[in-house]
Amino acid sequence: MTSVLNAVQTAYAAYQSGDLAQARNLLAPHNHPQALHLLGLVERRAGNLDVAADRLQRASQMDPRNHEIANNQGRVALDQDQGKAAEGHFRRALSLRPDWMPALEGLARSLNQQKCWHQAVPVWARLLTADAASIPIQY
Repeated sequence: MTSVLNAVQTAYAAYQSGDLAQARNLLAPHNHPQALHLLGLVERRAGNLDVAADRLQRASQMDPRNHEIANNQGRVALDQDQGKAAEGHFRRALSLRPDWMPALEGLARSLNQQKCWHQAVPVWARLLTADAASIPIQY
């Protein structure tokens, strides 16, 4: 277990610095939800959205109660213009952590992507009434 955690920590530093190849090399040998989750983020940043979705799906199957994995599945689905799938992932993340602003913001974006304006308005309103520092703005 320690080797997995060390690999994830070292790979995260490589990911943050933009060394995606190093992050992949460190994570590839590990069939662990945290390693697969980070590998999904690496592949997303590299533009390999199908691979990212696959890694995140595998991580989610191993750790179905992880709201961050569900949220990142939603982000990848948004990137793939799969608004309905993204909505499902964000709703699952919110079922696990109801007040988590990143998932709420993602839900609003997924509803916008589907042109479900009447459903999106109350979600955006909830975001607008939240503490501004807690709202992630991702472009």
